[in-house]
Amino acid sequence: MPPVFGGKQPGALKAVVRLVESVIEELGIPPAEAHIPSKEGPLWGLMKGSAEVYVSLTEGEDQPYFHVFSPVMPLLEENLAPLCRRLLELNCDELTGAAFGMRGDRVVVCADRPVSDLDRSEVKEMIVRVGTYSDHYDDMLVAEFGGRKHSEA
Repeated sequence: MPPVFGGKQPGALKAVVRLVESVIEELGIPPAEAHIPSKEGPLWGLMKGSAEVYVSLTEGEDQPYFHVFSPVMPLLEENLAPLCRRLLELNCDELTGAAFGMRGDRVVVCADRPVSDLDRSEVKEMIVRVGTYSDHYDDMLVAEFGGRKHSEA
């Protein structure tokens, strides 16, 4: 595993990597096949239905973070304000433990938390939740606003 976070990889971070990889394996995916080379830190990619789900460990100001995100659809030039309003409504009314956001030119579903005291059930739940939301809402948002799902882009 390449060094991350300023060339240092504390033992606690290695333990979190092992935890994440064991959950990925429990989900039926060999961790080596899911691993994506990254200079920013450990990164894995999985599929949940039509949704790509990315799992990463990223450096925060005070500690590393466990981050799960899934691209839903490309941003639309037209209908951008109504789409953004709808995403905020969904964040408030329907999503729990995750939220819609924008990453570059994509609408994403994401969830994160510090790695301290992270346990197996949280890792699995966050991966499944983000993937399930992305797989569900990509169809709904495309039907409502047009465009295309990330998986079709």
